[in-house]
Amino acid sequence: MAEVLLLVKLEEKKKYSGLKGQGINAIFSLLDSDFNLKNYQEVGFRTYHYPLNDDIPKESLNVIFDAIKEALADKDRKLLIHRELLDEQVPGILAGYLIYSKLLDDPILARTILEKILEKPLSPKAIALIPTV
Repeated sequence: MAEVLLLVKLEEKKKYSGLKGQGINAIFSLLDSDFNLKNYQEVGFRTYHYPLNDDIPKESLNVIFDAIKEALADKDRKLLIHRELLDEQVPGILAGYLIYSKLLDDPILARTILEKILEKPLSPKAIALIPTV
């Protein structure tokens, strides 16, 4: 049993080293649980957590956008947004953040940028997360 635990710990260290090797130093978890956040903190990552449900109330979007803004306020910080899979919500949140943060002022352009990155159209659920100006 101790061998299995040691193997898991070694695999975790490889994962953390890989993230750090890419310059990532902050994790924003959108997972339901805070399962790995303590592990991330112990190896030096700044962590943020917002458990995401299937439906995101509009007022919750500002909480998420504020956390992303805080994380990126430090110009040396590289943020990984962590979700089990790249579902409809993550692209909508990212496009929405571009508008919220005033990096862009055109919701259609924000949507188009994410569609180009993903090489597919955003779903209506994702589009609904992009604030209108």
